[in-house]
Amino acid sequence: MSVSKMKKLTLVTIKHDSERIMQKLMWLGCIEVEKSKSEKDDRNALYDSDRQNAVADIKLLEDSCSVLIKFGNVKGGLFTPAPTVSKSDFKSGKVGDKDYSEIIEKAMEILNSKKELDSLENELNSVKNKILSFTPWLDYDMKLSETSTVRTSIMLGTLPKTTGEEKISEIADKEDFEASIEVVSAETTLSYVSVVYMKDREETVIKNLTKLGFNRMTFPDMTDTPLFESEKLKNRESEIIEKLEFIKNKIAGNSLYFDDFQIALDIANTEMRLAETKQKLLSTERTVVLSGWIPAEHTSALERTLKNEPIYYALDDPEEGDDVPVHLVNGKPAGYFESVVEMYSPPAYGSFDPTRIMMVFFFIIFGLMLADVVYGVIICLGCLLLVKKATVSAGVKNMCMLFTVCGISCIIFGVIFGSYLGDLPSQFMLNFFNVNIKPWTALDIMSSEGAIVFLILSLVFGAVHMLTGMGIRLYVLWKSGDKFAAIFDEGSWFVLFLGIGLYFINSVIGIIMAGIGVAMLILTQGRREKNILLKFIKGIGSLYNIVSYVSDLLSYSRIMALGLSSAVVASVFNILATMGGPTVPGIIIFVLIIPLGHLLNLAINLLGTFVHTSRLQYVEFFGKFFEDGGRPFRPIKPDITHSEISEQTESI
Repeated sequence: MSVSKMKKLTLVTIKHDSERIMQKLMWLGCIEVEKSKSEKDDRNALYDSDRQNAVADIKLLEDSCSVLIKFGNVKGGLFTPAPTVSKSDFKSGKVGDKDYSEIIEKAMEILNSKKELDSLENELNSVKNKILSFTPWLDYDMKLSETSTVRTSIMLGTLPKTTGEEKISEIADKEDFEASIEVVSAETTLSYVSVVYMKDREETVIKNLTKLGFNRMTFPDMTDTPLFESEKLKNRESEIIEKLEFIKNKIAGNSLYFDDFQIALDIANTEMRLAETKQKLLSTERTVVLSGWIPAEHTSALERTLKNEPIYYALDDPEEGDDVPVHLVNGKPAGYFESVVEMYSPPAYGSFDPTRIMMVFFFIIFGLMLADVVYGVIICLGCLLLVKKATVSAGVKNMCMLFTVCGISCIIFGVIFGSYLGDLPSQFMLNFFNVNIKPWTALDIMSSEGAIVFLILSLVFGAVHMLTGMGIRLYVLWKSGDKFAAIFDEGSWFVLFLGIGLYFINSVIGIIMAGIGVAMLILTQGRREKNILLKFIKGIGSLYNIVSYVSDLLSYSRIMALGLSSAVVASVFNILATMGGPTVPGIIIFVLIIPLGHLLNLAINLLGTFVHTSRLQYVEFFGKFFEDGGRPFRPIKPDITHSEISEQTESI
């Protein structure tokens, strides 16, 4: 239950061997490389091309996978099995019987097909719009290229339908209009017309047409009749559709490469991570210097890995001022709860790791807040399904296992409280069969007496939680050699609280014990003051902290509040679902409300339970002893998230 002891690694190797050495260290998976200090820092330029190439490959492969998911015969999703590859093939860049470069070429081919597909789809939309634009002109039997004679011109355009054919004829018959208007077709709001006029009167005609709301239309690159041009466009539309189907089938035919792309994507991500690590190294003309950190328990693995390699390396203890990363070492299931600690802050290097103790309290509080057998079963099965069947990151799997453990707690306390989807058994038997039953329960929190007992239980548990935090602080102080502070800064409060507790058993002994605790605080809490009066005043003032302890204790009432709210909401859904009784509508209502209502209740309270359980750890528990400020240990490892290595590698 302590932060792992770290060793500072300094490694020097010949430059042409550095690639092989870095590969070995990466697959060892227990070394964090830090950026070496250098007056002349040109390392980014040295390895940036490697990183850029990897980034380009990642983008190419991700886009290709998206194309195959959309057009191919693949199912990309959470529960799609990850492809497997051997460790040796992965390290050498082999994807099945193909080289990495072949996979990249195939990905480029798919993206080129996608670009051609996009171009054809844009053209298809354009052709469809043109066909649509010709539809009103199909009865116009002149060629579109024939727009004038020696003395006359022809304009095509639209007029508002409100103008009407009679009004158009009336206006066209006027002597000063000097044009002939023919209505080709009409729609709801527009009339499509051809206008024939004398060339020398064009200005007057356009002026008169503008008054009518005329909008001129042109058809560039169209020479034949609208009907003929429309047929040409329809033929082109058919050609494009046929070609689109051909390209889509061609893309779909490459679906067998999807798994290869997933493996190649992990190879590219690993190469990018390696390139970024190389940028941290210090290079000379012939040598490379690596500086980093390794947990002390993994130094033997490092020695085995680097045995017979032409290198020099040294392992030293951290020095004052070093930015030492923090690596938490906890077995299962405590290791699942390390993420809860790290969400707050990793403990400072060399300080106390509270993960295992916190796990116990987290487990109990979570179960008290969301006590229901069925809810717990759903949480466990859902999380285990994600871990076993879904392709998710290691962090997500760890969080799923954390919730699985907490789901077990929900089941345990659900049995104790008699909660099976709330009070569904009781409501169902009462409203469907008119039988009043009560499941066995040690604590019926829905009753007023049970709620009070639940509140007292929450506060008692809170007191134990807080005292444990204070006890850890006492232990840390004692361990560090400050035994006086351990006894009087923390031990005094234990004596005082013990006296308060004993008061309810034996008032005399309780008062004496509490008095001793008060005296210890008054006489020691002002010890750093030089003035005697100030020593006494500060000692008296320290007693005010009891208000803070009472306030912290009352925070644990949220255990009862969350637990009761979950039970009440569940009961409301149960009443609504069963009030129809054993009728056809009642059964339909029951089938609809029970799953939807309880899933909603579970989703809302699951989030609230996790947040408030974490809060009680961070504020009320960690606040008593936790020394934060640590930096999480981030070793260089292969980035394997889309595939699985068939040969498991050593990891920490």
